[in-house]
Amino acid sequence: MWFEAIPAALWVLSASICISIGALSIARSHYGRSAKPVRPVGWNVTKCHILSLITGLLAYLVYLVIGAGYAEHVQKLYTQIGFISAVVLAALIIADVLLLIFQSRRAERSHIDEVLSGAVHTF
Repeated sequence: MWFEAIPAALWVLSASICISIGALSIARSHYGRSAKPVRPVGWNVTKCHILSLITGLLAYLVYLVIGAGYAEHVQKLYTQIGFISAVVLAALIIADVLLLIFQSRRAERSHIDEVLSGAVHTF
């Protein structure tokens, strides 16, 4: 049935959001181009990160709640890949957090450089 694919669809949605956030963070951090100013992490990116956490947790919660009604071969498949998928999703979420932290630090340094470049020396 179609409802047997709900946990997998939620997991794929969560993983795709995580990958998108990571790619966006790398692109906005301007690695290798120190002359370009780096913007801080936006609230929309933060909200998307929380959305990826929620959809990732919902994937496993949905399986736990309604997984008993799934066909036996589907239950066996979800049981076999459950731990590996949890590790992959956790690694994606941790990578997102690290990339967002790196972007924030680069944005802070970029802002400090902008402020110091406009400073007036009066001595």
